[in-house]
Amino acid sequence: MGSSFTRRIDGPNIQSPSLAIALIATSSAACASLKFLPKPVTVNDYVSAEASERTKRLLAYQVTNDDPVGTRPAASVSRRMRRSRRRYGQRRRSSRAFFRARAAIDAEDAERIRNAFGYIDNQFVPDQGWGYYDGWQTGVTEVAGWVALAQIAALDHTKPAIWSDEQMPAMRDNAERTLQLLVGKQNAAEGGWGPNIGDASADFLRTYSTAIATWSLIEARRSPSLRAAVGSRYDDAIRKGLGWLLANYNPALGWVPNPTARCRRRRLLASKRRCCSS
Repeated sequence: MGSSFTRRIDGPNIQSPSLAIALIATSSAACASLKFLPKPVTVNDYVSAEASERTKRLLAYQVTNDDPVGTRPAASVSRRMRRSRRRYGQRRRSSRAFFRARAAIDAEDAERIRNAFGYIDNQFVPDQGWGYYDGWQTGVTEVAGWVALAQIAALDHTKPAIWSDEQMPAMRDNAERTLQLLVGKQNAAEGGWGPNIGDASADFLRTYSTAIATWSLIEARRSPSLRAAVGSRYDDAIRKGLGWLLANYNPALGWVPNPTARCRRRRLLASKRRCCSS
């Protein structure tokens, strides 16, 4: 359509100046009207808008001194949800901190994120990391993985910055402490992680624990704030983690939470057969 339209303009079909003027005027009006059309929405625009909206919702659930059970905004929260937050208000703050740090935020949001990290730091148990609840003394691998992801995302966020220049060295140290904890709890022979951070035996390795731990190490490798310090230090652990995930992929099902259960059943059946034959 565009090429034929051009040919008519360039060729002898336009006989009258009034037609040319009308065409120019119409074209100018059409061009002017384009600014009123909505801009096309890209995937990045959508993801950014969704992340910002979810961040605002998460911040409304944050437990603070003024709102000890995280019930704001009360008008939009059902009674059952408020009861649930009273019961589980202390859980999963590490994953929430990660999503907040990745979204578009303002200065007030940044302050609340720093407060969330203060809570996370206070719950740290040496050589264990974090459990599901306040005072839980047994570390959970996927919680530590989410903490690491949140720490990395906060270090890399610049508009606005979560941490000041003076705070950055200490926050990098915190992130590396979490990463070192995860690497130290990997099953070095198999390459996977179990949910109990103190038990990396082969029978207790799990898909979700391994996926989150491996992801956190990959993000540290990619992080502008940690890349220079991390270098290739975690590459071996990343390769082993990915290797475990690929080795436990089921073509018919994908990944199952506990791929070792099938192996244990096979060993049990084999043991029973041996006992029966003897």
